[in-house]
Order: sequence, then C-alpha cells, then structure tokens
Amino acid sequence: MDGKEITAIFAVCSRQLNRLALKTGDKFFSKLYAKEADKLLSGFVGFLKTRGETQNIPQCRTLIFQIQNTLNLLEVFKHLQITEPTTPLLLEKNLLLLKLAILDTCRTSPLPKAGGASVKKPKKKSNASPRALSETHNQISDLIRSRDRIQNMEIFSQFPAISKRTLKRKLSELIKSGVITRRTEGKKVFYAIS
Repeated sequence: MDGKEITAIFAVCSRQLNRLALKTGDKFFSKLYAKEADKLLSGFVGFLKTRGETQNIPQCRTLIFQIQNTLNLLEVFKHLQITEPTTPLLLEKNLLLLKLAILDTCRTSPLPKAGGASVKKPKKKSNASPRALSETHNQISDLIRSRDRIQNMEIFSQFPAISKRTLKRKLSELIKSGVITRRTEGKKVFYAIS
C-alpha cells in the first residue's frame, strides 16, 4: 500500500475511535478513548515522518504496539457492551487493516528488524564477490574506512536497527570478500579496510 491508502485507513480509524469516545455514556471510557486516539495519532505522525528511512523500524514497532493497545482496549469495551456493537466491530476491522498495512510497509523497509517477530524472507546464498555486496555492506565498509580501525561494539552502536547477529554475518561476508580484515588484540576485536 502507498502512503495515501495507509493515511486514508488511519483517518477512518481515527474518526471511528473519536465517534466511539463521543457515543460512550461513561466519562472514564470517553477520556480513555480520547487518550488512545491522541497516542495513535502521534504514533502515526512519527511513522509518516520516517517512512522509507532506515530509522523507520522503531516507528513501525511503536505504531503496531499502539494499534494493539487500542485493539485490546476495544475488546474490553466490547465485553462491557457500553454501546451498540456495530461501531466497535467496524473500528476493529479498520484497525486490523491498518496494522496489516503498517506491517507490510515495515517488512519491505530497507533494513531487517532487530529481534521481535517478523516475516522471514527466503535466504539468499551469499556470493563472496565485492559486486554482490548490499547497501548495508557498503555502509559498514564506509564506516570502517572512515576510521583506521573500529571495534565491533562501535559498529553495533552505529546500526541500532540491525541485530548484532546480522551485523556479525555482514562483517564475516565482508572479510570473506576481502574488503575488510579482522584483527584481535587480547579479547578485543578490531576491523580495518584491507
């Protein structure tokens, strides 16, 4: 889905959430839904600001978490039967559509997720030639090139959206392709350009 479709789904969810807050005769639930609508809006704005960028992964997670919180609150609301069942059901359907669209956007983002549940893509066999290196490989090698030598902890801190396991694999691939070398001094591991 493109940005316009995701924004349209979010707009429908937001309207339904606000309508549900207004229809509720209970002041507590009315305030609670108004707060949820605000949190959902701020999460969505953060997601839109970083859409397509490498730091989008945390924003995706935050928005998915917020959608799930709203769905959980909706379950409580449906159980208490405070209003007619149509609005909560429509809101639930649209929130699930929004969650699916956000998950699809996050899954196709340029960097892999660090931890958490994700849709696994089929593994590609790594070709050790420098021409087969990905953008992440190039970013890591550029970082190493910018310094004489660098420790793996520094590399991990520069790429917080990528898991340590993935970074270690990328470093091993760079070593196999001859782009970088690995040196140890005691327990410390350093990487440098070949």
